[in-house]
Amino acid sequence: ILDINSSLLFYYSEAYLGLGWTAIYKAKELPEIDIEERMDIREVAKERFMQAIDEMDSYTGEEQEALFNLKPDLYAGLSYVYSSMVLYNEYNNGEDLDELINSAINFSDSLLFYNSEYSFLYDSENINSNSIHLLRAQLYLETGDYDQAQNEISQINAISSQVHFNLEINDEPIYDLFLHAGFQGQDKHLFEMSSITDSTFEVIRSFTPSLPCLDLILEGIDLSDNEIVECLNSFSSNVLEYEYAIRIPSYNGYIYIMEELDDSECTSNGFRTLSIEQSDSSIPINSCYGSCLDCDN
Repeated sequence: ILDINSSLLFYYSEAYLGLGWTAIYKAKELPEIDIEERMDIREVAKERFMQAIDEMDSYTGEEQEALFNLKPDLYAGLSYVYSSMVLYNEYNNGEDLDELINSAINFSDSLLFYNSEYSFLYDSENINSNSIHLLRAQLYLETGDYDQAQNEISQINAISSQVHFNLEINDEPIYDLFLHAGFQGQDKHLFEMSSITDSTFEVIRSFTPSLPCLDLILEGIDLSDNEIVECLNSFSSNVLEYEYAIRIPSYNGYIYIMEELDDSECTSNGFRTLSIEQSDSSIPINSCYGSCLDCDN
């Protein structure tokens, strides 16, 4: 391609883009022990993208029409090159960490300005506006800006599953009932249940296995800095752990008494469990407080 007629200038920029992206994927596929080689290949990717910029800056006529389609891929590539150097501690040549972070954020700003619904034509499942927002959230964690990291997470459009918890209790409760739930290996949160009858309660919650904190953020739940870090850096799980609790007043507020299950067949590590797949379907859960059996049994 680079030997083609020089009058077809936009082919040069596309060729450099292709070389840059190829280097990104090549570096990603290298074994973890090949650190030096991976760093060198990412430097090559950056150089190729910079050559593409030089070509694009020379456009004066009809070639400028190609920029609208080319620049988003260019900015996405540069976002990944700079952020990978930050997130994997692969920076050298006297490069400043803050400068690398700012470059990655600025290029991703430009990308989202061009196309807020960006999707990379050749790998749309893995590289899209969601992955860019996730990348930006990780970069903001590097700077300690947890609020901005949370803001980036809130802009991710991920598939969630809705779970309808129906709870029965044999004795009419005096105090409020809560669902205590969260994905395996992650912090749990308490959600108040609504009273349907004297002995029946319910709560409807959405859960996103790929990004557990997303639903909490969208509902305005105040997450700790640690939970935001946990959400982005922990291994994802589709196993939801949950139990029910009664809230009773105490001298300094409230305390929560968790149910004591009389049968271990429906529990694991003290929690009831539910496998949640990413889908638009609604999952009904019928439970009896303090028992794995129906309340009628």
